Amino acid sequence: MRQDERAWLTVTPVQIPDAKKNAAIGKPLIAEETIVNTGKTPAFFLGGHAVIDILKEGEKPKFPPLALDDPTLGFPKTAAYFYLGEMTPNNQPIAFPVSSDPLTKAQKDALDTGKAWMMVHGIIVYWDVFKHRHWISFCFWGSGLAGQFHAGACTAANMTDEFETAYIALQRIEAEEDTHK
Repeated sequence: MRQDERAWLTVTPVQIPDAKKNAAIGKPLIAEETIVNTGKTPAFFLGGHAVIDILKEGEKPKFPPLALDDPTLGFPKTAAYFYLGEMTPNNQPIAFPVSSDPLTKAQKDALDTGKAWMMVHGIIVYWDVFKHRHWISFCFWGSGLAGQFHAGACTAANMTDEFETAYIALQRIEAEEDTHK
C-alpha cells in the first residue's frame, strides 16, 4: 500500500542553456528545472542541491557521494540549495533555478567549439506521509556535443531511492576507474 500511496517526485528540464548563445565570460550559466509530485499523498520537507558542471571532451561526469545525512548532500558549497517545503499531489510544476560557477574564457571557448559539454545534476530529498525519507537524483545534459562525451553516465544517474544500491555501486565503479588511471 505504501508504494502506491506515497509521494513520487519527477524532475524535468525546462531550460538547459545554449552555451553558444547565452554564455558570457565571468557569468554563470543558468538552467531551470521543474518538479512535480505525481504520487497520491504530499511530500514533506522537500529540499535539495543542484549544480551545472562544464566537462571537457572525453571527461566522465563525477557525482558527489550519496550523503543523505549531510546538509550539503555531498555537493560542493557552490551548488544551489533549494527548499520547497511541502508539495501536494499533482501540483502545478514548481520551477527552481540551477547555476554554474562563473564561466572562464577557456570553458566558453571549449563550449563554443564543441570541445566541452554541460550537465545539470542534483539530488532532492523528501519525506512521505508514512515518515519515510526518499530521494531522487537527476541529470540532464546539453550544449557542445560535437566530440566524444560520456552523457550516458549522466542519464544513468537519474535514479530514486528505489535504486540506492545501484547508485552506490555506480560511485564505486567510478572511484575504481579513477584509481586505475
